[in-house]
Amino acid sequence: MRSKLVGALVALVALSAASAASAAAPAQAKKSNSASACGTLKKGALGKPVSGFDVKGASIESVKPSAPESSSQCTLVGKLAGERAAAPVRFRLELPKDWNRRAVQFAAGIDAPHDVVDPQAALAAGFAPYGPLDAGVAATAQRRLRDVAAELLARRYGRLTDQFYLVSGPGGGMAAVALAIGDPRAFRGVLADAREPSGGTAGAEKAAEGPDASKTANFGSYANKILIAAPPVASSAAAEPALIRWFSDYATQTGQRSADHFLRVLRLPADAAQTQAGAKVDRLTPLAVWAEVGTAPPDATSLMQR
Repeated sequence: MRSKLVGALVALVALSAASAASAAAPAQAKKSNSASACGTLKKGALGKPVSGFDVKGASIESVKPSAPESSSQCTLVGKLAGERAAAPVRFRLELPKDWNRRAVQFAAGIDAPHDVVDPQAALAAGFAPYGPLDAGVAATAQRRLRDVAAELLARRYGRLTDQFYLVSGPGGGMAAVALAIGDPRAFRGVLADAREPSGGTAGAEKAAEGPDASKTANFGSYANKILIAAPPVASSAAAEPALIRWFSDYATQTGQRSADHFLRVLRLPADAAQTQAGAKVDRLTPLAVWAEVGTAPPDATSLMQR
């Protein structure tokens, strides 16, 4: 009798332990999933890089798993110390669930209105979108931010990538192109918005302030690509946006075939609603295919085509 009682007690203890373990399992799994979403990324200064890039002055302010319905698995907010008494640059990086080993920098700001390429559309396509939280970030800080993003991606996914793309906002196309051609190893492709900002003055980006022609040719020699987002064809060449006019002059000097090798134009609809709807379309993958494989986007035209 006593042995039966002992056996029953042992079985009861075992059953209770199993039930407790079973009840704890979902919580443990949830905790494990939350931790794995962001890998080893944690708050604080980045310290010694694993990528070989200079990340001095960069730190993580917050890092947390993204909402379950998002294409992002982890959202990171960081800060890059300013140079020469400049204000620090705060930025956000979204880490995709299904990363395609590419990243895209939104120079006008990750939260700025984007009606050419939407950061969420980029994220859904597997790109890791990132950018400043504020507008007006200087070119030197934009370039440093690219290396910080490369470091963070290497830490999260355990692999380096050099497939970085750059997207500008309206009024920032010239600056984005200048940033990219200044260091052709930094960005494989640029989607430069040639339009004026809302309420801006026509001709704000003067053609005389265009990029250096020799650096532009060098950028193209790396198989890098520039896709200019522009309004519908203007009534005359003189009425085209400054970025189109500058590159038209460049094509005249160097030859149309030379320009077509790395430069195309994406004409946007005249209707603003149609343009905004187009932002939800994946326009980055065609740019990446052009840069990495050589097939130009089917909806992009030659610079001189009118």
